[in-house]
Amino acid sequence: MLREASFVLPYPHHISVNNIWKISKYGVYLSPIAKRYFKDVFFIVYSIPKFEEDLLRVEIKMYPPDLRKRDIDNILKITLDSLQHAKLYNNDNQVEELYVKKMHKVDDGMLEVKIQSLLSSN
Repeated sequence: MLREASFVLPYPHHISVNNIWKISKYGVYLSPIAKRYFKDVFFIVYSIPKFEEDLLRVEIKMYPPDLRKRDIDNILKITLDSLQHAKLYNNDNQVEELYVKKMHKVDDGMLEVKIQSLLSSN
């Protein structure tokens, strides 16, 4: 059965690919700022039926919090990882199609996310 879900996530302020994971002499761990974001995402998506092993199409509309120039790809790692961590899907390697569009500025920023199952990977 092909399914879809749409929801709004907070804009990942001050989180980049370089500061999601930290390394110490004890190993790799999630940075405190990323941990908070993962927790916020979990509570937003926890009641959405899971996509488990489906192949996915993900659409993200990025509404930045200000008019600064931003690389459109900077939000992708934290967004896809946080959805995986929230168990919306098993692994972000299930994403077969990814569409990202930068939209107009809104206060505090936000991400509109739409996930659609394509075909089961089974």
